[in-house]
Amino acid sequence: RKAPLGRLLGSVRLSAKLLWQFGPQVALDGVRQMIREMWSDAQAFYALTFRLSQLHLAVDVANFTPSPADLDRVLTHSKVKAVHVPSVDDEGADFPTVGSLDDYLDDVPDEWDGLPLDFYLDHDEIADLDDADDDEEEEEDLGDEQHADDEGATVYLYGKRASGFTFSPGSPLSAAWYNKELEERTSGKVWMREIHQAGGWQPHMSLFRIELRFMRPIMREMQNTLGKEAGAWLDDPWQAIQHYHDFWAYGVGLPPEHDLAPDVTHRGWMRLTLPQAGDKTRGRWPTDPIWHIIQRADFGSYTPPQALSRSKLIVHDAVAIDAEIYGLLRLRSVLHGRHEETTLTLSQELRAFANEMEDWDETKNRDYTEEVREKARSLGRGVPLMSSGLLPPKKPYQRKRKLGDA
Repeated sequence: RKAPLGRLLGSVRLSAKLLWQFGPQVALDGVRQMIREMWSDAQAFYALTFRLSQLHLAVDVANFTPSPADLDRVLTHSKVKAVHVPSVDDEGADFPTVGSLDDYLDDVPDEWDGLPLDFYLDHDEIADLDDADDDEEEEEDLGDEQHADDEGATVYLYGKRASGFTFSPGSPLSAAWYNKELEERTSGKVWMREIHQAGGWQPHMSLFRIELRFMRPIMREMQNTLGKEAGAWLDDPWQAIQHYHDFWAYGVGLPPEHDLAPDVTHRGWMRLTLPQAGDKTRGRWPTDPIWHIIQRADFGSYTPPQALSRSKLIVHDAVAIDAEIYGLLRLRSVLHGRHEETTLTLSQELRAFANEMEDWDETKNRDYTEEVREKARSLGRGVPLMSSGLLPPKKPYQRKRKLGDA
C-alpha cells in the first residue's frame, strides 16, 4: 500500500442501472440510510464524511458512427499513453490483443481492489504521491492539444467494424467512444432501450456513447485551482451531482454560446475537429458541429457551465531546496574544472556563482530585489510597496572578479 488507511472506513460504488432507475440523489440518500442503519452510535454516524472518489459521465448520440479514420480529427490533452495500436494508416492490419471493450467498461479501478487509500491524506502525503507518479498529467497547458492518432488510441473491432475507442485508459481522466446499441445487445442491458427511445432514438438508428471518467486526482487538481471553500462541491457527492455539466464542459469543451473568450478558454480535454486544408496547426481547426451537440449536454442543469481548470498542489520545502542547490554547486565546481583544486571551499564557489549571476542581471537589466518580489507575487504572497514607489536604482556596471583572479 502506498499510504495508510487513515480514517477511511469503506467505499461504495453505484451501478449504472441503479442510477438510471432511482436517480443519483435518491441513490446517494439510500446509501447514507443503509450505512446509518448499520451504525450503533447515531451521534458518531453523523460525524462521518462522504467524499467523491470517481465520476463517470456519458452522452448517447444517435446517427453518430465514428470510425478509426476519425482519429485524425480528434485533438486531446491526454499525456498518458497506456496502450498504443497501429495508426489510421495501418487500419487494415490485424490489431494486437489489448483486451476487450467490455474489459474497459466493466473495469474496476485499482482503488476499488480493497479500499481507496487517498481520501484522507494530508497535503504532504498528497504531494509525495503526486511526485512518485510520473505518469500523472502535468499542469494543463492550453497549447498542448495533441493529435489523437499520433498519440495512439485503443481501437476495438467487432467483425470489420470499429466497436469503440478508448483514450488514456487507466489514467485519472480517460474517455471511451463505443457502439452503445451493440454493447447493449451483447451485454443484455435491454433496459436501456426504453430510455433511448424516450429520447427519440429508433432501432434502425446507429447509437454511439461518449463517456468520460474522472478520478480523484483530477478533482483534487480542480480544487487546487478553485480553492478549498469554492471547490468544496468536488468533495461532496451530493453537491457534485449538481455540477455534472461543469465536469462535462471540462472534458469536451464549452459550447460556442457559452465560450465567451474562445482564444483563452480551455477548449476541452478532447474534441472532434474539422480539418482545414491550408492550416497544418491542428489546434486552430474549428470544432465539428456534431461535437457542439455533445458539448450542449446539460444533464438537467439549465445554467451555463463554468470554465474549470486544474493545477497541481506545489509544496515548497526550504530544506530540500537548499540540499538541491548544494548538489548543483558541487556539479558546477566539477564542470568548471575546480575538482583538481585542493583548497576549494563552498564560500569560493558561492562567490564565483554570485559574480556570474550579477553579471547576468546587469546584461539583462534586471534587479534581483524586484525579481524576488515578482516571484513572491506569483506564489500568492503579499509584497510591501517600495518606500519611494520606484525600483531600486541600477548600480554602475562593474566586471566582478572571478574565482582565481588576482
